[in-house]
Amino acid sequence: MRHRAAGKSRIEAIDIARGAALVAMAVYHFGWDLEFFGYMDAGTTVTGGWRLFARSIATSFLFLVGVSFISPMKTGFAGELS
Repeated sequence: MRHRAAGKSRIEAIDIARGAALVAMAVYHFGWDLEFFGYMDAGTTVTGGWRLFARSIATSFLFLVGVSFISPMKTGFAGELS
């Protein structure tokens, strides 16, 4: 679904996914902080499910950055990048 805001077309699913990635990143970093301050066992966030969680967050975030970068070019945005 596209939404027009301030004369610009936006894809809501990308915005929602980007928001979810940011929330997931905050959750991971909260866990990292708990480990750093000694409330979780050392090495918890770099093994098992936490490691997979971190890699999936980074992958989804970079994918969404790429989609957000390419999207305006596909819709006819002719702005200069320099």
